[in-house]
Amino acid sequence: MMGLSPKLGRQSAHDLVYDHCRRAFLEDRMLIDLLKEDKNITAVLSDSELEHLCDPANYLGLSGTMVDNVLNAYKKNVMTVNKTDVSKDTDH
Repeated sequence: MMGLSPKLGRQSAHDLVYDHCRRAFLEDRMLIDLLKEDKNITAVLSDSELEHLCDPANYLGLSGTMVDNVLNAYKKNVMTVNKTDVSKDTDH
């Protein structure tokens, strides 16, 4: 949608992508194929531009790093809690 917004307007791009996402799910098809079949979209974006926009590597950003940071913080917290619990058990 973000790649289409400058070309078609935010709401039009949202509506098109939303409709194609629903169709992709309901028809068990790839979203990229539906986007490439839509003349409103192909009039403003080439196949290679669509492929680039639909490649997760181009829109996930730092999400992998953020997940790693959360998991590492969780593990650190669990280790700290477990050490506290173990020391309480051995103090009695």
